[in-house]
Amino acid sequence: MDASSTVDVRRIAAALANAEARIAYAEIVLSGESAGASRSPSGAKRQRTLDVLVGSGLIEQTTDDHYAATDAPFRAVLAQQGKREAATGVDRFLRAGRIDHFPASATDRRAVLEWVLDQVVASDEVLTERELNERLLAYCDDFALLRRYLVDNDLLKRTPSGSSYAR
Repeated sequence: MDASSTVDVRRIAAALANAEARIAYAEIVLSGESAGASRSPSGAKRQRTLDVLVGSGLIEQTTDDHYAATDAPFRAVLAQQGKREAATGVDRFLRAGRIDHFPASATDRRAVLEWVLDQVVASDEVLTERELNERLLAYCDDFALLRRYLVDNDLLKRTPSGSSYAR
């Protein structure tokens, strides 16, 4: 199997879902090459386990009683996935819809802040600090820093008492 081969991911997952196959696979991987492992089953059961691993492409038989792990199925799965497109715009700074890191560039940082503001506060809405913090927490663990950035960039206005915020 080479990196461009099609891989049956379900077959790999099924092989690794079996505890005995996982043990045998781990022993083969850790030993570099193995005739079967000390904790894996013996006899016919051992051979069935090894056959499942060979069938999945995770190992290959090198001699009558020796097997070696191969990286081919992993390379093939990665090749099947294709090349990921690079994120653009605000998405460059997000992971799973949350801010991963704040941009160094003021222009990019403002774009991220405007995006968050559009998600969190409606144009005519007034929020208490607690309400704002709860909403900002969905986008960043450091909601106080995010709130400060929004105020410092004149995207949010805070009452002098600090009790409410609006666009």
